[in-house]
Amino acid sequence: MRKVLSFLTKLNSPKCLAPAFPGPAARPVRSRFDKCGKDLLSGRRGSLLPAPPRLRRAAQAACPRLPALSGMLLTCLLLAGTGGAQAESAPESPTVAYPGDWYVLIHYRELGPDAPTGMQWDDQVWRFSLAGDRLRWAIFPHPDFRDTRGREERAPGGEQARSLGAWRPNAGQSAEIEEGLACSPRDEVVKRLRRATGGGWVSASRRPSASVSQVAYHELWQIEEGAEGPLFSRRAALGSGRTETLQAGTRFVTHSVAEGGSELAGEYLREGEREGNFQMIRMAGSSKSGAGR
Repeated sequence: MRKVLSFLTKLNSPKCLAPAFPGPAARPVRSRFDKCGKDLLSGRRGSLLPAPPRLRRAAQAACPRLPALSGMLLTCLLLAGTGGAQAESAPESPTVAYPGDWYVLIHYRELGPDAPTGMQWDDQVWRFSLAGDRLRWAIFPHPDFRDTRGREERAPGGEQARSLGAWRPNAGQSAEIEEGLACSPRDEVVKRLRRATGGGWVSASRRPSASVSQVAYHELWQIEEGAEGPLFSRRAALGSGRTETLQAGTRFVTHSVAEGGSELAGEYLREGEREGNFQMIRMAGSSKSGAGR
């Protein structure tokens, strides 16, 4: 910006205007303009004197494009200043470094007229790792806690089952999360994501099956960068050449990111089935292979 102002100053300086007034006219013209091109007051009359018609015609003939060029440069300068102000005021997405192991706790409510009342819970371990220019996203649906208090209860038939209600980890279980939970590799579901054109990450997409004798199933996984934080989504499609393709999606919409990006929280939605909230916590240690459930 300073360079543009400097150029405009030089453009309107007496040195630049001198070629427009050759010969005897140069002396009075130079004395009428200061170094910034401003018309000076006349010492003899004490008032601002207009340039004589002869000098104005000589200037227009020598530099016919000078006013237009100055106006264009000033317009560009103003637009650049406005764009810079807008860029400075635009909110930035919180920065989250994905690689590593994350514990994801979900509290949700079932949807539908016959759905049970009250909040339920689910949890998973997500593992992100870079493989070349791809982001590997693995989900382990059954993290293994040594301390199972509150997580399990005895069903009427005598077997152990997941507890009802909105379970939250106690102090000992939170310490296990910090250390890194054991997960079964047999339960792993994984996708490799590439950089998306508009930012974020997305897995490879496939066309629905055109075969009338086969039913195809495909999931599209995506991470988008939102104003409040990342949006994680998994969209499933099921169909064939004889049936209409059925689609459903699960979304984790981040609304807050803790300082340092080690904890995320937001809205959880499984279309037509569940809605609630989630909490995503980075585990300091890597999850270990375990028996799972």
